[in-house]
This record gives sequence, C-alpha cells and structure tokens, in this order.
Amino acid sequence: MSFMRLQIIFLAVISLISCKTEKAPDSSSSDIEQWTHEINALTNDELQSEYLVNIYERDQKTRRDEQKILQQFGYNSEEHKKTTEKLIKADKENLKKIEIYLATHGHPTTSMHKAKAFQCPVTVIHHAPDLETREKHFPIFYEAYKKRHLSGRAFAMFLNRFHEMKFNRAIEIKSPFREEFEIDTLIYALGYK
Repeated sequence: MSFMRLQIIFLAVISLISCKTEKAPDSSSSDIEQWTHEINALTNDELQSEYLVNIYERDQKTRRDEQKILQQFGYNSEEHKKTTEKLIKADKENLKKIEIYLATHGHPTTSMHKAKAFQCPVTVIHHAPDLETREKHFPIFYEAYKKRHLSGRAFAMFLNRFHEMKFNRAIEIKSPFREEFEIDTLIYALGYK
C-alpha cells in the first residue's frame, strides 16, 4: 500500500473519530433565538447563500484546524484536545443553525443558491454524532437528491455514514457500480424502500 493511500486512510479514520466524539453542551435558548432571528432575516436567495456558505466554510475550517493540530502535536496532546472541543462546539452550533434554516427555508436549490450553499446542510449533518439526526433529515435530503438539488456523491456519502452508524459496518457492493445503484442499495439497506 502506498504512503499516500495510508495517509488518506489515516485522515479518514481520524475524521470519523472526530464526528463520533462526545456531545458538547446544548446551545442556550438565547443562541437559538438569535439564530432563528438571523435565519428569518434571510429574505432572498443571495442572503441565504451567503449564510450557508459561511456555515460551510466554518465547518471545513474547524476540520482543517483540527487536522493541522493533530499532525503538529499528536492525538493525546492538550492542543488537540482543545481543538477537538472547538470542533464539537462548532458542529453543534452549525447543526442547530442548519436545522432552523431547513425548517424555515427548506433545502437550498441548485438554480438559486451557490454550490457550497446547497451542499452545506448535508455536509453539516454528515458530521452529526448521532443516528437520530440522520433519520430526521433523510426525507429532506432524499427529496433534494430526487430534485437534483443535492449531488449523488454528497447523498451517497451521507447514506454510507448513516449505514455505518446504524449497522456498525460499511455496506459491501461489488464493483464496478453506478452511483444510482449505490444510492438505491443504501436506501434499501437502511429500510427506506
């Protein structure tokens, strides 16, 4: 196995671990009120896109920061522990914001929103540490996928993690296979068809 492939596998495992860490304290009701007010004020597609892109970029930055600290100081370091706590807090806040956004505005569309904006909800929820969050949002993402407002690649990623969390193992599909086949197989395996 090549060194590059080992690095990719290592980073994937670390990312999985960081998504399954302990839960941060719940957001306060004043935070939720503030986020609800912010989201209600997003009265057009441009403002909605900007808001979602900011959440997406925060999500990705906290992950890059965590990986950088991990590589620099190691997994058991105090620096990594602090960075992981920040990551968990950011994930929890981002998740709540996305849940409020989806309840208020629905899933963003490919025709009206920027690419990072319509990928943001599934990316944020992909990082949620619990199965219930995935179950709750599956119908929204499935509908967005069917309407082509969510890429097959992103939806397959969501479904694969969902399956791994529900059954403690990855699904095995004989290669080669098409993306649509993978998605249909995962939906069936998860009990939605």
